[in-house]
Amino acid sequence: MIKKIIWSLIIVSGVGFYLWAELAGDDWLKRFNEDRQQAAEVSFAQGEAAGAGATDQACFDAGISQIAECLSISCTIDAGQYLRGCWGVAQATDPFCEGVPPFNDDKTEEEKEWARFACYDLNSRGDGCRLLMRQKQQLCATR
Repeated sequence: MIKKIIWSLIIVSGVGFYLWAELAGDDWLKRFNEDRQQAAEVSFAQGEAAGAGATDQACFDAGISQIAECLSISCTIDAGQYLRGCWGVAQATDPFCEGVPPFNDDKTEEEKEWARFACYDLNSRGDGCRLLMRQKQQLCATR
């Protein structure tokens, strides 16, 4: 009896998901992508506004604090966009890039360790921190 109930639930769930995907999936994905694009633009603009008169370190600190409050991938993406906008107008400071390893397309073990320990020092242990550290590497490589 329990097996029949479990199989019935699995079949009903599968049919329900299929119907949702057929009827609403494309619209949902389109709305999701539009919402994410809009959120990215807002984050970039907020970064530009905050970066005027700020330093590259102040921008980075703000980005790290954004991901500390929210651990989802969306927050990490928004924080990355914020940094791009902020760093685009912020004042560059010499100490910001000290100790940052050179950027490589394929991360080396040295880069991974540097990001991991830098995030530990910032008390930010999520994956988002390491992604923001990667952006820091890219920025420093262009200077």
